[in-house]
Amino acid sequence: MSTPETTRLRPESGWERANSGLGWWRLQELEPTEIDVDPTSEPVVIDAPGPAFDTALLAAALGMARRPFAGRETLALAGRLARRPHLAIRPAAGLAVETGRIVTGGSGATPWKRDRRYGDQAWRGNPLFRRMAQFHTAAGDALETLVDRANLDADADYKLHIAVNNLVAALSPANFPLSNPASLKAIIDTGGGNLVTGARRFYKDVRTPPRLPVRSDPDDFELGVDVAATPGAVVLRTELMELIQYGTSTKEVRTEPLLIVPSVVNKFYLTDLAPGRSLVEFATGEGQQMFSISWRNPGPEQRNLGLDAYISAIIEALDAVLAITGAERAHTLGVCAGGQLLTIAVAHLAAKGTQERVASMSLPVCVLHHGEPGSVTGLLTRETADLASAAVMRQGVVKGATLQGALAWLRPIDSIWWAWVQRYLIAADMPKMDLFYWSEDITNLPAGLVSDLLELTLENSLASPGSMSVLSEPIDLGAVEVDTYLIAGLTDHLTHWQSCYRTASLLGSECEFILVSGGHLQAILRPPGGRAAGYRTADRTPDNPAAWLAAAEEHEGSWWEHWIEWLGRRSTGTRPAPSRLGDRKHPLVEPAPGRYVHVRAADL
Repeated sequence: MSTPETTRLRPESGWERANSGLGWWRLQELEPTEIDVDPTSEPVVIDAPGPAFDTALLAAALGMARRPFAGRETLALAGRLARRPHLAIRPAAGLAVETGRIVTGGSGATPWKRDRRYGDQAWRGNPLFRRMAQFHTAAGDALETLVDRANLDADADYKLHIAVNNLVAALSPANFPLSNPASLKAIIDTGGGNLVTGARRFYKDVRTPPRLPVRSDPDDFELGVDVAATPGAVVLRTELMELIQYGTSTKEVRTEPLLIVPSVVNKFYLTDLAPGRSLVEFATGEGQQMFSISWRNPGPEQRNLGLDAYISAIIEALDAVLAITGAERAHTLGVCAGGQLLTIAVAHLAAKGTQERVASMSLPVCVLHHGEPGSVTGLLTRETADLASAAVMRQGVVKGATLQGALAWLRPIDSIWWAWVQRYLIAADMPKMDLFYWSEDITNLPAGLVSDLLELTLENSLASPGSMSVLSEPIDLGAVEVDTYLIAGLTDHLTHWQSCYRTASLLGSECEFILVSGGHLQAILRPPGGRAAGYRTADRTPDNPAAWLAAAEEHEGSWWEHWIEWLGRRSTGTRPAPSRLGDRKHPLVEPAPGRYVHVRAADL
């Protein structure tokens, strides 16, 4: 495993950059632990404020999606090269030398090892296909080097890198039927039937936003049966959310219930996927009373719903949870962007002197500090934030499909071209996976909330005590004294673990930091008994994440089990399980998973 001494800043290769979409410098391990990451297990999602969220949002609102080829930035590059032609000599010479090696069979160039488009053995064993892959890699690296040497300003450089990454990813020989050995094999096996099937699928996919290869059909799963299936009922419905209370499966339950605050992008049931992979199911089986918010999928008529409205909804849900259970305190869990909202809500309670109503906070893959050096500084400026806010207010919402599409072009290999090959060229059936289904069950964002989140990120407000007011009350995260459980993924590309770790220095509470061996969603979905997992813990949380990593101890198994024990130590005991759901003031509205979860963005 890595140690702080083997970690430093280094530029990513073109292949890595094409899949990260988060900038060209990132804290990386020089010799990372080999992790078998199956792309089918980690779909591309955008559910957490941070560099990727801001970039995708600005791409959707300000025209990066309308200008995918970075025309102005390309002209700036051409002008720089015209004035300083020697900048192009090194990349061109390097490509010429490498091309000679490729032709003579002496090249060691290989595509990025996690580009699954090159998984067929023919790319390594067949001389022709091996040379095509090598030349594509060498040409892509030459283009990346050319852009790097041009030393453009941060804004132009970032946009141009995105354009180059998309160009290189799109021109891969793996994307074309006659230059992909797996496609050729399928043509022989099916008599060309794979191309007919692929063409039909392509026609179907491009008719619906975001007009990209889909991985899940709306009919693959049934809500309440295959996913979001833990028994329960809606006990409160407002304009913005439904509150779901889950049934108990033990005779005794912990005195303190737990309220889940899900992300505002995608539906709430990431924590209640298929049976056996449901965090809610696991926790109720351990005697934990569980509640969850289900956010409304907003349309243009909800354009004015902003941060204050969401924080009010969380506090209203907390009030209902305490009233229904008769508890004085409740545990809370905020997932991704929901963790940011939850923390703000608890900070507001702290400002009002009522944070004792919260027994603990758990924050999986959540970023609160937006001053990370690797963040996108060239895109999110006062001018772009104001323009984006105005544009979104005219539209009423940012369409979930627009955000999904914008992010896809930031990570084109994983999110577009791998599925392109599988779905259109090979005509393979995508596996029916609950995570695919959830990731494509997207939601919109109301204009008011988008403006508030952009302002929060631009000003890095949560890192400056008193600089942000919520419900007319200045907040200070340092005043939050609620014990907090922080979870991050070692290979998370959306919310880097070092960024998640910085939350410990912002809060005035005792924090337990857990580093899970996995990506953004994999860090959350780690049921006991699943495939290789593992996590790290340490006795303290020093300011420097490298110091934490040096002292961390590795554990086998699932962090879910560690977390449920952590909750138990912050609970006051047990009580008989309730015989019914809701109470007189919060009667059952309808069975879980409720009404709001069934509203799809395409219908709004």
